[in-house]
Parts: sequence; C-alpha cells; structure tokens
Amino acid sequence: MFSSLDNVNDTVNYARGVIKQIDHINGMDDSLSDIKTLMFAAMLDFYGMKHVDEIYLAFLRTDFILCDDLCDTLSEKYGLSYDYVLKLIEHCPGTFYAVDAVKDLKTNKYKFKRSIYISDKIGTNTLIRSLTHQVNHVINSFNRPVLKKNGDYVSRMGISVEHFGSRRTEVLGLEEAINDFQTEDILKCIKRFSDDEITDLGVKRLLDSFTFDGLLQNDKNTLFSEIVEPLYTEKLFNESLIKGRFSGDLASIRNCFDAVVGNGSFGCLLAFCDKLEKLDNSSSQLEYEEEKAKCLVKRYVDNCK
Repeated sequence: MFSSLDNVNDTVNYARGVIKQIDHINGMDDSLSDIKTLMFAAMLDFYGMKHVDEIYLAFLRTDFILCDDLCDTLSEKYGLSYDYVLKLIEHCPGTFYAVDAVKDLKTNKYKFKRSIYISDKIGTNTLIRSLTHQVNHVINSFNRPVLKKNGDYVSRMGISVEHFGSRRTEVLGLEEAINDFQTEDILKCIKRFSDDEITDLGVKRLLDSFTFDGLLQNDKNTLFSEIVEPLYTEKLFNESLIKGRFSGDLASIRNCFDAVVGNGSFGCLLAFCDKLEKLDNSSSQLEYEEEKAKCLVKRYVDNCK
C-alpha cells in the first residue's frame, strides 16, 4: 500500500490536488469534490501509482451530472419508459453510466462521451458505493475502447462488449460481478482510511458520515458472483484480470485461463455465462448452464493448486 506516497494523508492530499485541477479544467462546481477526492485516493491505493494516468483520465473525461429526478432525466434523454429506467439503475442505485460514441468520418475513429448521472436524493453510503462501481467501469474501459470481433466493431466495458450495429451485449453479467468484487475491495481501502487521522476536513467529514457495516454489505449478483469468486480470489488470474481489463488486452485474460484449462476453455466459459444471462430464472436450462460454467472454473482453480 502507498508504495509511491508516504502515508494515507499524502494520498488523500494528492487526490485533492488532482480533483481540484480536473474540476477547474472542466469548469465544475465543487459539490462532489469530497467524494471524488476520496474515490480517487482509494483507487490509487487499490491499483497503485503505476495506474495513476488511467485513474486521472477517467475522472477528467467523465461528466458527473447531478439530477433532481434521475429517472425523469434518463427517460427524457434516452426516450425510455420510467419502469425500464428503474430496472436499469437497480443494480447500482442512484446512478447511471452512459457512453455515447461518435465516429469521426475523417479519421474513421470513434470518440466517446462518458457521463455518470447521479441522483441528488441518495444517502452517502449508497452514493459512494454506486459511484465507485461506475467510475471503476470507466477506468477499466478507457484503453482500447473499440475492438474488432468477428469482423464487427464493438465497444468495450471491462470484459464485456457491445456491438455497434445490433447493440447486442456479451457477458455483461460476468463483467458486473467482477466489477462488484473490485468495488468491494476499493471500499475496503476507504474503510482503512477511516482508521487514520485524516487531515483533509472534507474527506474526514465524509468518512465520519459512513456506516461501514452497511457500506461493505455483500449485495453482489449471486449467480455470476458465485461463478467469478473462485477466479477472483486466485492470485494469478486476478493479476491477469486487472492487467487485461485496464489495458483492453482481453486476449491475455483468455490465454491465462486457456493455459491452465485448455485451448478454447475461456471462450466456452464466456459462452455459458452469456447463455445464463439470457435465460429466465425459471428456465430448466439455467442450472445446467450454470453447472457447466462452474465446472470450468473449478478445473482452473484445481489445476492452479
């Protein structure tokens, strides 16, 4: 921890300076500066100074938009029904992460506008958990945001992809489960901060407002978290996962798994998870696909012992 900075306060003070600079560049007010400072510091603790550029760019190039009524704002902007918006924000209450892609016809490259919409009516526990989850998606999607898959261009969010033409997504449930585990680890960094005497008054007030028993409650997606957890807690795969999601080199994650289980194994795992995501909870095939995914994960973990 803090390999490049002397202590927690150095990390928080560094984060404060960066957020002040970013808010100045973006012409932002400072209503979210305390929580952004705390998140930046915790992500620096979790990922290390070697990834400070990605963390910085994620905060710099993301619009944080406070909304009086989040559902109304999203319904109006994206032409969605109120009930559908409620389902969209269910996994990450009080926030919504949107990516709008525009193709530059001169360069033939895509430019992305990233926005996180935030309800101004949520408590601090929910706000820090949901915002950390969403910003972590941004950080792990920044490099190589566009990939080519089977001749089709796709946008990347972590290990999940969305096809530009059909808007079909792949393995979003698996990505959400991975992001949930990482969010939990980043929140644990925040809890450790609270054990120190923080000199930044805004961050200290924020830390004092948290109920950490509630903040660290495990409310992850049960189906996919059960599949992911043995991989996430296996050191070699976790390292590959962090590097691959950061860099956008998804092949390196696949190769790490295939080297242990066999060629094509990771592709099979993704296919099983993709099927699971599309099945109704009452489907008789659900348990069958889940078991196939878990068997592949077990083979990987057993072979790593």
